[in-house]
This record gives sequence, C-alpha cells and structure tokens, in this order.
Amino acid sequence: MPKQLSDFQVFPKHIGTWSGYWIRMDANAQETERFEAEIIQKIVDNQWLQTNTYHYADGRIVTNTFVGKVIS
Repeated sequence: MPKQLSDFQVFPKHIGTWSGYWIRMDANAQETERFEAEIIQKIVDNQWLQTNTYHYADGRIVTNTFVGKVIS
C-alpha cells in the first residue's frame, strides 16, 4: 500500500490558509518590494496542493500552484 501524506507528521500541521504582508529584500538587505500574500495548503487524493496568490500595490495579482505527491 502506498504511503499517505496524511501519515507524515509535518504535512498535516501545515494544512490551512496563511496570509499576511511580505517584504522582499535583496542580498544587501535593501527592500525591493512589498505585497500581500495568501497561501492555501491542503491534501487531496494523497497529493499536496498549494496555491500562492500575491497582491501587489500596482494592482497585479499573481497566482502560483504547486502539486506534490509521495513517490516512496
């Protein structure tokens, strides 16, 4: 029987919605941009689904979706 993501200790602890304001900085600790982000993490059909949505002050909205699954 394949491993289930819900059996791993770390993954179920991070399920949910995380939101807040972020500040991105460069290697010299200088601010490069600020944005609001919402990160949704869940387990569906033994796959880790994560959606990151970024809201920028200029009106841009960028969404990235990630899928992970157990391979061994």
